[in-house]
Amino acid sequence: MDNAHRVRPEPGQFDRMLAAAGVDPALVRSRTELSDATFNTVHRVRLHEDAPYPRGLIVKTAPDPAAPTLSHERGIMRTEGMYYAAAAGRAPVPEVVYADFSRELIGTDFLVLTELPGTNWHTAHGTLADAERARLRRELGTLVAEVHQVTGPAFGYPQSWPTTLAAPMVTAPHVTAPNVTAPMVTAPAPTASAPTASTGSPVPAPPAPTASPMPSAPPRGPAVAGPGWRATFLAMVDTVLADAEEFGAPLPEPAGRIREAVHAVAAPLDAVTTPVLVHFDLWDGNILVDRTTAAPGTPTAPGTPTAPGTPRIGGLIDGERAFWGDPLAELVSLALGGGIEGDEAFLAGYRAAGGQVVFDEGTRLRLTLYRLYLWLIMLAEAAPRGFAGPERAARDAWVDGLLRAELAALRMA
Repeated sequence: MDNAHRVRPEPGQFDRMLAAAGVDPALVRSRTELSDATFNTVHRVRLHEDAPYPRGLIVKTAPDPAAPTLSHERGIMRTEGMYYAAAAGRAPVPEVVYADFSRELIGTDFLVLTELPGTNWHTAHGTLADAERARLRRELGTLVAEVHQVTGPAFGYPQSWPTTLAAPMVTAPHVTAPNVTAPMVTAPAPTASAPTASTGSPVPAPPAPTASPMPSAPPRGPAVAGPGWRATFLAMVDTVLADAEEFGAPLPEPAGRIREAVHAVAAPLDAVTTPVLVHFDLWDGNILVDRTTAAPGTPTAPGTPTAPGTPRIGGLIDGERAFWGDPLAELVSLALGGGIEGDEAFLAGYRAAGGQVVFDEGTRLRLTLYRLYLWLIMLAEAAPRGFAGPERAARDAWVDGLLRAELAALRMA
């Protein structure tokens, strides 16, 4: 499905975008728009062999900023850059080569990223033997636990924080954006343990040598720098329900009833006291599987084979939905449409790297809330993006069934 509000740069504009990133357009060998993207416009750029970035670049262009969108999606390209900066050194994520949030060059935000090796797991699924799949899930669990050691200054979506808690800096050679005074958040050196839902490693704030501070987005949406995770998450749910009503999303029951059901069982969220970095969109399409030898310095899970032809996790991509919150929320998209409890390989890797999860009553209820939130987003986002036709109808029907099941589970809690 295609976002009706895409911005597709003209060839001359694209050349200026690359030039701004310090890449000579004359070095470009090919430019290909990737069809898998459903929100941003994404191009793969391949350069001549003697050029920098031998693997290539990914250029992501945000939709028209004046177009209708969900509240939490305003400015989310800032969040994507933040996620990569915060997760760097813990998991294989793209490097931000250039970030432009000034909207002066092409009228919208864009990122220039290094391309990572591999094919998304959704596409590669049929090529993997059972033993390979199990080993990759264990490796993935280890990497996710490493990322969950990164903690932040507040809960929620960083792109809508006030300037006093503005999003972490993107450590790219160039970030073009209005300057604000804001703390930097960066990851501590990797250790052997990851935070639980209520603890986490402190995040130091060293200076960044070559980046301008990330700006905050125009204030709209939930008060995500609230006093705690319960208040923040409930505000996130309330906001997406308001968006769903505004855009006429086909909710299975009135938004007010859904809101009441969520608020009535929210007490277990108080167990979460430390804001942890959560990708929240780690379905198979955003996990790359690579069969080449890892490049020097590429973060990999301990014991990962690197012989050519042996599959490994090549990258975690599309971090735009990220927020600071409960690490349990990560487990929803990792088992999209199902449950994570039966994924023994993933959980073994996660726990071996220090990730702690016990599937008791409170944990299961929190997972139900996070699944419900994701289904609400998926129903609400279709209309402002202009999704239509049989494909949207089938998608809505699938999400509707999942949402009804979570609502029933909430009311039995």
